[in-house]
Amino acid sequence: MGVFASDSLRIMCPHTMKGGWPISLNKMWALDVSPKVKIFLWHVYRNILPSNFNLGRRKIKQSNLCEICGSEVELAMHARFRCRSIP
Repeated sequence: MGVFASDSLRIMCPHTMKGGWPISLNKMWALDVSPKVKIFLWHVYRNILPSNFNLGRRKIKQSNLCEICGSEVELAMHARFRCRSIP
């Protein structure tokens, strides 16, 4: 097992940039990455990370827009992989 970065995920799963999950959960759990990364991906898949969207649903935040780009609702997928303002 090596070092994992979000760029590694983009290489393994290039379609995540376009909105879908190109692999099933079974294949995701079989990836050769650390368990910590698998659990993070599972949280992204289930959309249970504390994004502005989820915090807004719980009335913790007023706005559900991305605080960086301000152009899209901040879901976990947007915040980590799709926001054009994050390199």
